[in-house]
Amino acid sequence: MDSLQADALDECCLALYLEVPGSKVVLLQGLFELYEDLAVVRTLSVKRSLVCLITTKHMLRECMAALESIREMVPWRPAARPSDEERELYLGYFRKAKQI
Repeated sequence: MDSLQADALDECCLALYLEVPGSKVVLLQGLFELYEDLAVVRTLSVKRSLVCLITTKHMLRECMAALESIREMVPWRPAARPSDEERELYLGYFRKAKQI
């Protein structure tokens, strides 16, 4: 995959899927904690080094800029969108929250 694509989770939230070396995941999480309210970092699969940034439509541009600015420290690359089954397993709480 050549470019990072946003995956709509609901009417306001987007997911960005990345492959990040396992040794850099905590650094990625720490850096995004510094960018308050920009995105939440979730580790989806330790085995596959797959992480997800959950952000809003309004913060997408800033989130992408932040990712580019840290790329030398955290050598991420875009990951393919998980299959529907994997996506439900990883991020199914979005649908469950809407049912409450």
